[in-house]
Amino acid sequence: MNNIDELYNVRGQLIAFVSEKIDAGVDAYIRKHKTDIRYFLHYPLIEIELGLDIEPAENIDNGILRDAFGFLVQKTFSKWNNFENKKMISRKGFESYKNNHSDSIQSIWHDNYTLMEIKDGNSYAKSIIKIIDNDRYKLITSLITNQYKEESFYFYGVDNEEGLEKEKQFILQNTLKFFEKYLLQIKKIDDLNEHIDYEILSYCKCKVMIDLAKLHCKTKSSIFNSLDELGNILSFLYYLAFNVVNLVSKKP
Repeated sequence: MNNIDELYNVRGQLIAFVSEKIDAGVDAYIRKHKTDIRYFLHYPLIEIELGLDIEPAENIDNGILRDAFGFLVQKTFSKWNNFENKKMISRKGFESYKNNHSDSIQSIWHDNYTLMEIKDGNSYAKSIIKIIDNDRYKLITSLITNQYKEESFYFYGVDNEEGLEKEKQFILQNTLKFFEKYLLQIKKIDDLNEHIDYEILSYCKCKVMIDLAKLHCKTKSSIFNSLDELGNILSFLYYLAFNVVNLVSKKP
């Protein structure tokens, strides 16, 4: 067996193991709370609302609360017809949920998140399995942190100042070229949708491919066969948007 086959089998075994752990955790949570809807709907929603009073919605902890609740609903919604609201919602009941039960459902959700990462072998944040030695492997997954905004790091270049500066100059040069060609020479921008300027379209394609390259992934689509094919579609949409923005900015 070569390394590729070995790692493929290991990934499959990990998926099966974690899936069984998740199912067992959900079953245990349902057995513990039986048909008390407060632990499946009311208390998780109250915790989400209170979390928004402390931190903004995009905070990682608040995101986890929302995702964990969505996961819980997904796993239990089919049983809700049999659930009952036996008791009134109370502060004491909510505090009991928050202190004793919220962590358990979040723990199961974290396992589910790990499962998604194990299954992900293609995206920018794909997981990697490395062989340590015989029958020992290391799973490397992506990092979640509140220390920076992901879009700033991955797409706006705070991790690569030199590359960011080159991209800014590239955009500036082509914008000035457009300005000189269509605004100073009074050419009709509104004709560009029917009579394509392939120089501008080429710029749009380059800009789109720069962004797609930042994803470091392949396409997994029944529609697009490659990133280049996807880039052709996106670049034309960018071309149309580029013309509209400049047409609006030209009008008094």
